[in-house]
Parts: sequence; structure tokens; C-alpha cells
Amino acid sequence: MRVHSQRPAKDAEQVFVSWSNLGNEKDFAVCRIEAEPAQNPSMWITKTDIRHEYQKIGDFWLPLENRSVSTLRLNGRATLTIKYGAYEINAAPLLREGNSANDTSY
Repeated sequence: MRVHSQRPAKDAEQVFVSWSNLGNEKDFAVCRIEAEPAQNPSMWITKTDIRHEYQKIGDFWLPLENRSVSTLRLNGRATLTIKYGAYEINAAPLLREGNSANDTSY
């Protein structure tokens, strides 16, 4: 596993995030991304953590879960979780020599 991280410059705009990713060295794939906004998106939020996880299905790395946890100034926490699943990888027909990718007459 390889970890890469980056922090924004002090004068970074709100859209930039600090992030780190955990990668799979065998497939050169991103397994997990952890990030936080460079600036709080609202005065009511003190901290936001964002985490994207990926899973390998067949030969592909696909989203598994996205989770954002925000700590609120009024002693609360808001969590948004999106879970992905039920992926089906369909095999595509092989192209014959001389056919282009847009040609559907196999």
C-alpha cells in the first residue's frame, strides 16, 4: 500500500481540499481517498472529514462508499453516507481486426 498526501497553500480557495489516498501498488489503483475542505463551508461547521472507498470487482476498481462527517458548532454531528453495490460487469464483444470501436456489426 502506498500513501500520498497533500496540503493546500495557506491562501487556497474554499474549493481546494487537503487529501491523502491509499493506493494498491499491485494494480496502481486508488483504494481510499480521505479529504477535508481547505476552509469550512459554513460558520456552523467546525470540521468536515470526507472519505471515499473503492473495491475491486473483477479487473475494475469501483466506488464502495462515500462518507462525509461534519462537526457542528452546536455540539452535533452530521453524517452523509452513500453506499454503492450490486455491480454487474458485462463482457463486451471483442473487436475483429479491421472494425472500429464505433462499428456495431460484429
